[in-house]
Amino acid sequence: PRTVPEVAEVRDIQLPGAAGPMRARIYNPTPNASAPQPALIYIHGGGWCLSSVESHDSVCRALAHQANIVVLSLDYRLAPEHVFPAGLEDCYAATQWISKHVNELNLDPARLAMGEQTALEACLSLADDVECWLVQCHTVPCQQLNPTFHAGGDSAGGNLTAATLLLTHERKGAPIAFQLLLYPAVHTLASNQSRQQFAEGFALDKTLSNWMFQSYVGSSNKTALTDPLVSPLLAKDLSFMPPAFVLTASHDPLRDEGKAYAERLQQEGVQCLYKCYEGMLHGFLNHTYLLPLDVGQQAISDCARHLKDALHTASGKL
Repeated sequence: PRTVPEVAEVRDIQLPGAAGPMRARIYNPTPNASAPQPALIYIHGGGWCLSSVESHDSVCRALAHQANIVVLSLDYRLAPEHVFPAGLEDCYAATQWISKHVNELNLDPARLAMGEQTALEACLSLADDVECWLVQCHTVPCQQLNPTFHAGGDSAGGNLTAATLLLTHERKGAPIAFQLLLYPAVHTLASNQSRQQFAEGFALDKTLSNWMFQSYVGSSNKTALTDPLVSPLLAKDLSFMPPAFVLTASHDPLRDEGKAYAERLQQEGVQCLYKCYEGMLHGFLNHTYLLPLDVGQQAISDCARHLKDALHTASGKL
């Protein structure tokens, strides 16, 4: 296994969620910085039901280290105990709180981003060990196993990132400068080629996806099926969104909707870069430091580079 990058300061704090205190973990590579720092608000994946700041610790450390930014990872409420929009409201409340407390956190309010990561960590927690994932990887023929806050997340976290940005626009909240979307779930009712082609045997299978979605929206919520806050790709207008980097995996059921979302952003004039990583399954970034995934390391480096380009320059351009 690779060594997970060291970060000078890693600490947990409590901040106000929508219904009470929630945990956030801060990764700060330069805790004694004299000037306000750029930051990424990170929303973990896990199908809205599983995972935590612990499961995505290595990715957050890597992004903080390589991009030289502060990363704030959020522990929002999970389904099925807390159905939609509980987790989303937590993410929105935390994002707005962070934007209002930049002075005490020594953050630059003009350089805040959002980002997310994947649900595969959740899949692995359902499996007994990582051997299951290794077997699935060997079925993939293309790849051998050798004003400006920023927001980001993966899979369901990508969904919550995009939905938080929609909610921020709707409520005229504090703006975000950049979004990092890692294999995002942005159209929960999609019936496209990748969802059909990789419905079984590729880590995030159809049965698990359906269970997670039903757990998130609840059995009685019929309006959620067409709500853009559940499926951001259904939003009528995305032209106000911040610049983005959208990452997908070639053997992921969510590949096509992630690509479609990137294309929507581009069509509506939003600066957006898109990259699909060949031979990879959903959630591959989480295993960059556990398995010899050179592609995972390259993907993290790409994310860090785009974050640096967006957050360490005055223009925020990619």
